[in-house]
Amino acid sequence: MKKYFKTEKEKLQRELNIEIENYPQNDTLKSLKNILDSYNRVKDIHKGMSYLIRDSFELDLPISEKLIDFENYFSDYSNSIKSDE
Repeated sequence: MKKYFKTEKEKLQRELNIEIENYPQNDTLKSLKNILDSYNRVKDIHKGMSYLIRDSFELDLPISEKLIDFENYFSDYSNSIKSDE
């Protein structure tokens, strides 16, 4: 199944905004939002969210796995060449 970078990013941004509303004191979620927002194209992905999630013991939310999956999928060259930015 072909995934579209912009569509997947926007979907994650909406979900992440909901998590931030639910946990407004969680600075890790805010940092994840900043990293996700900085990804304007596939080539921008640098695994920053994955590292932050793995280093954060406080973040055990369903959005965590989705963010890691997003980075893993689009940082894989074979997937990114199939994706429209």
